[in-house]
Amino acid sequence: MSLIVLMATALGSELGGFALQQEGYLDVGWFDAQGDGVSYEWDVRNRVLGEGPNGAFTEVPRAYFGDPWANMVNSQGSSADLGLGRTGLPRFDPIQSHGNPTFLVNRFHHEIAVDQGEQLGVRAGLNVEPRSGFLGSPGDVIAVDTAYVVWRPMRDSDLKLYAGRLESGFGREYRYRHASARMGITPSIVARYLIGLQTGLRVRGTYRRWLGYSVAVTNGSSTTEEFGHLNNDLDVNGIPTGTVRVGALMRRPVRLEVGASGQVGPQDGQPDPGVIGWQVGVDGRLDAGRLTVEVEGVISHQPGDGSPKSERLDARGGYVTVEVRPIVQLGVYGRVDWRDADLVAWPNLYVSNVLRLTGGAHVDLSRAIAVKAEYLHLAELMAGTSIRDDVLTTSLVFRYETRKMEL
Repeated sequence: MSLIVLMATALGSELGGFALQQEGYLDVGWFDAQGDGVSYEWDVRNRVLGEGPNGAFTEVPRAYFGDPWANMVNSQGSSADLGLGRTGLPRFDPIQSHGNPTFLVNRFHHEIAVDQGEQLGVRAGLNVEPRSGFLGSPGDVIAVDTAYVVWRPMRDSDLKLYAGRLESGFGREYRYRHASARMGITPSIVARYLIGLQTGLRVRGTYRRWLGYSVAVTNGSSTTEEFGHLNNDLDVNGIPTGTVRVGALMRRPVRLEVGASGQVGPQDGQPDPGVIGWQVGVDGRLDAGRLTVEVEGVISHQPGDGSPKSERLDARGGYVTVEVRPIVQLGVYGRVDWRDADLVAWPNLYVSNVLRLTGGAHVDLSRAIAVKAEYLHLAELMAGTSIRDDVLTTSLVFRYETRKMEL
């Protein structure tokens, strides 16, 4: 960050001055996950799932039911425990609670914005997540969040062009990706398809102040790195992915926004550009006084290249969230979300049909400090399946920002 400031200062002296602004937050929490902290189980000899359609569940060495990423404990969507010993797959599992309650520094996030006038600027963010290492190896995560240039070519228009590592342009949940922007703690169960960062180019603007549009060409899809599948920051097949969202806004008598999104391109992780994946979604938000209702649904299809070991996904799901603020400082909320999906990640098959009920409260102690508490109840909808995987989680978020400084 200091290097960015020094570079901006040097450039500002030559080009006529820059303005600098910084903001960020620290998110500290405590959680307790039921059972052993893992929210899926091995279906030994297909006794629960059976053979599946046309014997599909027997074509892989191991089949699992449940959802490994459904028992989230923070705003990143981290699972309490991914159960590495259960799958035999190398996978990043940063928490591994083993069902034990624990305190956790969820994330320290810092952003910097450098603007030249009102039309050109740079945005960059950094995430720090302290985690336990193993045998002396560091488990801490230090990662670039967003990093992009934004250009507003016309002063009398809100049309903006972006280039770099960008927020997702699919749906609306990406707007609450950070703990400081979300009333609750955890993302929805389908957020893994919606809020992933993308590297490339985007055009965004509005028409007559009521019709919004966003068009992006990027290396990969909006699937998150946290999901661990079907995500690429760099392009491995030479053809970009396209993402489009169109939204309409009504401001009176209540504020109502509705949108539709589409995404298509070569499947992430597939070197063959002819393997095309796609997803579509709809979303909406209603604000009526102190009541807010948000809905979103998505269908995602990633076909694989037809070989048995090719990664592939068929998923659908969505969420409904209701938020109420009885007083300005207090918010209470409830969410119903659901995901029905089959994911092949050789040698494993994950068959998920999970309904999740979430309730919680948010208290603003000041403009800078918010306290949250949330309970997630997970229900496996397939006959014969039941897992103790509910989660109680809490969060203390300290937010900060600096005023703009001329350089």
